[in-house]
Amino acid sequence: MEKRYLLLALRVVWQKGKLWLFSIGLFTILTGIQPLLLLWLTKELINEITRLISSADGKYDTAMNLLLFQFLLVILYSLAAKGHDYINQRFEITLDHYLQKLILAKSSSLPYRFMEDPEIHNHLQRIMGSSSASFLAPIRNAMGIGRSVLHSLSYMGFLFAFHWSLVLVALLPTFFLFRLQIKLGSESFQVHYRQAHAARETRYISGLLTDKQSGKEIRLFGLTDVLLNRWSKQFMKSSKEVLALLKKRSLLEAFMEGLSALFYIFAALIMIWLAVSSKLKIGDFVSLSQAVQGVQVAIQQVSQEISHFYEQRLYLRDFYRFMELGEEQDNRKFAVQQSSAQQIAQQGIVFANVSFSYPNSDKEALKQVSFQIKPNEKVAIVGENGSGKTTIVKCLLGLYQPDHGHIYYNGQDISAINHEELKKDFTVIFQDFMRYQFTLRDNIVFGNISEEDNWNRLETVAKESGVDQIAGKLPDGYNTFLGKMLYDGEDLSGGQWQKIALARGLFRNGKVIVLDEPTAALDPKTELEIFQNFESLTMGKTAIYISHRMAAARMADRIIVLKEGEIIEMGSHQELMDLGKEYYSMYQSQAQWFSEESREVVAWRS
Repeated sequence: MEKRYLLLALRVVWQKGKLWLFSIGLFTILTGIQPLLLLWLTKELINEITRLISSADGKYDTAMNLLLFQFLLVILYSLAAKGHDYINQRFEITLDHYLQKLILAKSSSLPYRFMEDPEIHNHLQRIMGSSSASFLAPIRNAMGIGRSVLHSLSYMGFLFAFHWSLVLVALLPTFFLFRLQIKLGSESFQVHYRQAHAARETRYISGLLTDKQSGKEIRLFGLTDVLLNRWSKQFMKSSKEVLALLKKRSLLEAFMEGLSALFYIFAALIMIWLAVSSKLKIGDFVSLSQAVQGVQVAIQQVSQEISHFYEQRLYLRDFYRFMELGEEQDNRKFAVQQSSAQQIAQQGIVFANVSFSYPNSDKEALKQVSFQIKPNEKVAIVGENGSGKTTIVKCLLGLYQPDHGHIYYNGQDISAINHEELKKDFTVIFQDFMRYQFTLRDNIVFGNISEEDNWNRLETVAKESGVDQIAGKLPDGYNTFLGKMLYDGEDLSGGQWQKIALARGLFRNGKVIVLDEPTAALDPKTELEIFQNFESLTMGKTAIYISHRMAAARMADRIIVLKEGEIIEMGSHQELMDLGKEYYSMYQSQAQWFSEESREVVAWRS
């Protein structure tokens, strides 16, 4: 499985960074043979200097040539290193942009049900941390393994030319290191894996402590110390795990260095024996000492690179598993697509025995819900908080798939309709709307970005929603930045933001308008003004109004009453009042809140 992910990563790198691959390959070869050249130069230079001292013949040509060659070699490798660093940095920026964009696009396109799963957010935290560095690490590790192998082979060849026992003594202390390093690599990844949740929590708490919006309540309720303690606890817990792994790695490396030093003594005894028996030159002795140490260091580097390769390979697996989320075959959807030609006769919106439970929950949010909304009909869905009103909207928009039953739009199961095409027909205004820290114009045209240059449409919806009055008081009108997060923009009240959200929804101009408590933050007078304009706004459209305000429900042609995920009543306002059950009770309980002004609301009639 990991092999497939490595091949996928190589394909990306090949497509995006052929120059980088050539650079790192060439640099690996150059640095791989560098130690042998330097070792040979050191040996020859020391031997030549020894000869000059002993003979005093004044022939410096060989020594000068060796020094010049050494100088040119240093310059060559310095230029190669600097050039490789530049190419490497440039490619990292390019790749980081590509991967971050890929991750963000994937996370925003995942089925909405994934957003309810904390593990998905932990997964996202892990791969967002260091995408390009971790993505390239296995390739760098592979090149590092190749470079260290070249080092060790060149050193061993040099040692073998003098005596085979030197190779054996140099290799012995490093063999068992491989398995331990691989184990450490796996443990390192597991620590990173486990810390994803703690990292998300510390980042969330940091955001709370530094965010303007949350800062008011934190100061008012005196929560600073509580949140700081929680942040500190998670931070220190993560740090202890990292330090424990570092301690384990440090002890292992210290043991290996001690073992290598012990075997170096054995190698030194062999070199002394060789010097006595075969009259080694001083340069030969020095270079052999360096070669023994070089073999040990190179073999340790190979084991470390293998350990890191294993660790970063797990990152690639984590990355591509995130990219593959949501690609599993949805058998139910496949079955619907196969039978989509068998369209039902009804047009408009139809819920047919729909049941739904949220992920990781056994409680049914919707229980066998069935109703029909005809084209151009205005329907209010009312009920207490948690009765399933917003869940109906989420299922209708395809954010969630029903566990049982079907939802039809214009005679076709919505599971068989292209999601992008389905969204074009719907204008949705949620209660928990977004407050984009961009210009006022951006906040409106985001409702339908393909019409961003349609100023006539923008001015129309601004007037209908009351945003034109807000724009008139801003220093740069519709080009004024809002909020203080990104720019020194203008602060707005909750009611003003809600008007802007309303304008954004209206700018979309869909065939179906869904209003999920869109005027909750508005005063009754402003709310009344907006509703009085909805008759013209919804002309020729289907309108669904989600609310727990009974006065607003009076505007609808038909009212659907939900309780604990079930439809318990359905009919017009007068019909339900005459019935004298749940709706009547809810309406009467709010009657004392209704002002004479709100009683004058006109019904939506096209």
